[in-house]
Amino acid sequence: MSKHDGGERKAGRKLELFSAAGVILSLVFVAYEIRENTLAARAGAIQQIGIATAEMWGEFGRDPLMLRIMENRSDIPSTDWTADDWARFLAQMLAWSRLAETGLLQVQEGLLPESSLQLLGYSSTKYWLTNPQVHCLWKHRMRNMVSQQFAEYVESGPKPAPIDCSTFPNFPFLTPESTSSGAS
Repeated sequence: MSKHDGGERKAGRKLELFSAAGVILSLVFVAYEIRENTLAARAGAIQQIGIATAEMWGEFGRDPLMLRIMENRSDIPSTDWTADDWARFLAQMLAWSRLAETGLLQVQEGLLPESSLQLLGYSSTKYWLTNPQVHCLWKHRMRNMVSQQFAEYVESGPKPAPIDCSTFPNFPFLTPESTSSGAS
């Protein structure tokens, strides 16, 4: 074995070391980029859901019925709501559901921390069914209009008392099938 062969081996080992270091540095750079992109996606998700939440609260503020409900005022009892009041309430609750459902999905996908549901007010959806009006909408319309995951999230809250939605005289969403299934 010549002296020249030993030098080539040393050069080959150095080249292997430099190549390995290059691969490691490339992996560190890729990990950094992934982290930065994840942070940017998370920030974008938080911003978008925050904007949508603010817009929804603005809508609530322009709707006298929703203001009464949110403030738990009883100057017009729900037994006196018209079918149009119920339809507006359903539309508002579906819009709120979509925002909460989006927030929950983003938490499940890791884009948002779980605490964001609390911060944005969406964790209150676990208590929806304790409100008789929401419970009736949920039972007769909304339950089948949301994802299974969101429905399970809402239903993971306190168990609601049985309710007979026919006690609301103008509740427009009763069907023969929904009234024959009992008052649950």
